[in-house]
Amino acid sequence: MSRVFDPQAETTEVGADGLERHAYIAGEEAVLEWATRICPDIERACLGSQQDPNRQRAIAGKYDCRRIQFGREVTPEAIAVAKQEGRICNLFWSDEPEDACSYVGFGIDVVLTNRCHLVSKQSLAWE
Repeated sequence: MSRVFDPQAETTEVGADGLERHAYIAGEEAVLEWATRICPDIERACLGSQQDPNRQRAIAGKYDCRRIQFGREVTPEAIAVAKQEGRICNLFWSDEPEDACSYVGFGIDVVLTNRCHLVSKQSLAWE
């Protein structure tokens, strides 16, 4: 049995379950614009313009995104500015511990990976 996605019902469920502290909506500009209108209380993560970290930061600011999901082209300087703006910085992606550790050293907060068993808190020596 398939069901039709109803974004307002889904966001109401998130709020009713108290999950808004643990959930966020991630997307490019069209998604962020929609999320800002329909469910402004749920945090947002900017995925747009990952090839241009400065443009991406501008989009994140426009839609008041708490998170920004950078691509691998991100520089330590772009991460530092995003953190000064109060954003949580995600990296899409890293599957090797040494590589992930270098991005954490640049200031990345969250590393998305396909190899969690290798890229973990322990292997990155996070405390």
